[in-house]
Amino acid sequence: MNRIHASARTARNILLSATIAGAGMAGLFGLAGTAHASTNGLVTVASCGALAGKVTYSPGLLTSTAQETDATVTGHVANCTTSSHLTGFGTVTFQLSGDASLNSENFGSGTFTIKWPSPLMPSEGTAGVTESGGIEELTGTVTSGPYTGDEISVNYVTFGKTGSGTSANPVTAQKYINDQNLTVTANNG
Repeated sequence: MNRIHASARTARNILLSATIAGAGMAGLFGLAGTAHASTNGLVTVASCGALAGKVTYSPGLLTSTAQETDATVTGHVANCTTSSHLTGFGTVTFQLSGDASLNSENFGSGTFTIKWPSPLMPSEGTAGVTESGGIEELTGTVTSGPYTGDEISVNYVTFGKTGSGTSANPVTAQKYINDQNLTVTANNG
């Protein structure tokens, strides 16, 4: 069963990598879409289709035993759509902490900085991560910079772990790629 699950996850990661590469190229060539409103008063004011990078853990994650762990999520964003017509690539950094294991990567508190592609200044805020079925859901609130008071969210999957998850060889790092756009939403309702 684990081999089937691992094979399916690997295939999904390869497909996601190809999709993100295409999304990044679309952003480079100005083919991004526009922000849109939903029927419940929430308006997407920014969206980035490509997000990928690395998560490091201290101490490293064990397979099924949760322990207080700090996680640093770093990466690049691209293919961003806003009213400011962003171009190029930006960076993200999330500093998170919580009780986590490799089977349950839940980080209840932390901070983030998003250095948007040009011409926007960085946004900073608070965030947390919960895991469900192998998908990490990061949500938070912008507290300074562009989009202050608005909500951010992104889903991502991890792969390519460094370590095995044992106490002798905990997982100290993993790569990630987004499973859903990084979005910033405002409540205009």
